[in-house]
Amino acid sequence: MLIRSISCAALCLAAACDTPGRGFMGQPAERVAAGGHVFDVRVRGDRAEAIRLNAAVFPSYGEIGPAAALAIRRATGCEPQALTGDPSVVHATLACAG
Repeated sequence: MLIRSISCAALCLAAACDTPGRGFMGQPAERVAAGGHVFDVRVRGDRAEAIRLNAAVFPSYGEIGPAAALAIRRATGCEPQALTGDPSVVHATLACAG
């Protein structure tokens, strides 16, 4: 049982998990492919969260950040600003026209 738990935890870290962060719980997710990755994007007010769902070998924020920004743009129609996060979860403030 311990080995199974460790294996599940390792898989979760490699592929990311689709558990929304504190400010995004209860918000519906839109699944978006961008930059060779798949994200669940959630929005609350002028903030967005992109959670990477696919496995990636040694992903870097330099690779994932721009892909997450594109996913957020596609899901919201808004320009993502002030990106923060890591290769698994990226947060952005949204600048929406109108």
